[in-house]
Amino acid sequence: HNILARCDGLREIHAEELPFERRAKSWARTLSFAQAVLGAEGHLQRRGTVGDPFCFWILGASDEVEVSLAEEGFFADANFLDRAPTEVVIFADQLKDAGLVSEAAEGSPPFVRTAGYAVLPRLMATSQPDLV
Repeated sequence: HNILARCDGLREIHAEELPFERRAKSWARTLSFAQAVLGAEGHLQRRGTVGDPFCFWILGASDEVEVSLAEEGFFADANFLDRAPTEVVIFADQLKDAGLVSEAAEGSPPFVRTAGYAVLPRLMATSQPDLV
């Protein structure tokens, strides 16, 4: 599996980073790695497009952890294996508006935003996440 070989190569790069950087990037890189492993195990994972980015939903988030990491740019590697257009939606009961605005684009870091659980019914009526 070519993607798993790429994971091994990036694992070495990850291991060489300073401990703080490595830990801060681990959250987002785990998303990308999970997507790759699921695909390699036969659970088909589609590649995001500009019109329909691959979408991760992160539930049970907090301002102190996930939003803080996103504000500092540490979710930029949520698509580090393929750099396909990707969206990360960080959910919790009450999150501050992180002001994380961008567009999912080919070869770019993912679009990251926060949302409260109150919008889930509306979101689920119009779109579904690829991984939760």
